[in-house]
Amino acid sequence: MLQHLFVFGIAELNSCPMCDFRLGNVTLDIALEGYNPNTSKAMAVEQCQCPQPYKGLSCEDCAPGYYRSQTGPYGGYCVPCQCNGHSDTCDEVTGICHVNIF
Repeated sequence: MLQHLFVFGIAELNSCPMCDFRLGNVTLDIALEGYNPNTSKAMAVEQCQCPQPYKGLSCEDCAPGYYRSQTGPYGGYCVPCQCNGHSDTCDEVTGICHVNIF
């Protein structure tokens, strides 16, 4: 997952290891959920098969029953909710357990 990408570099080590190269007229396709007939198809976007505990087109979200911790790369790891059997799910950002009403 690319997150907060501001600079993208390409190194050519064989010809000039200390040279700067610049790219121009670069575009990046993105995909959004839902269909919009007024936009073009993002041909270079793929949908990943995510391992637990991740979900999303690029495995960028936590699966139900997990929340994003503040440690680890790419915004933090997805870790299990700590609800002590009172709930199966929690807030994906804060980890606060959802209340089950029976």
